[in-house]
Amino acid sequence: MLVARRTFLRQTVAFCDALTLAASFAAAYFYVGLFLHRNFVSFASYVWLIALIVPIWLVCLREFGLYTTAVYGSTRTLLGRLVRTQFVAGLMLLAVMYLTRSEAVSRLLLQVFLFISFAMLVAQKFALRAYLTYARQ
Repeated sequence: MLVARRTFLRQTVAFCDALTLAASFAAAYFYVGLFLHRNFVSFASYVWLIALIVPIWLVCLREFGLYTTAVYGSTRTLLGRLVRTQFVAGLMLLAVMYLTRSEAVSRLLLQVFLFISFAMLVAQKFALRAYLTYARQ
């Protein structure tokens, strides 16, 4: 029973991470268009990037231990792992963009996405930490 609950929690967190990343990309697209006055092609032309971003980040989040509850005990550990995850996943995304010669993808959009996704993942992970602390009591 306990193993099934942990598995369900991991899957739920991964699903929430995927939603957070997709929302971060959408927010970055609209932020760059509205506030930085950049005209891009339609959002539908960039949706394929979400299919690339989500698996990269989910693998990195798992590899850096963000799907274990032990990491949520310390603020420093949590932030450190999130920074490493964001750095490695960002490098992987930029490497894929370079290897596929995707010149049509805006570098500014990717940079804004990296910033927004980090902020949203931090907020999400601290909300999860607060929930886990509450649930343990």
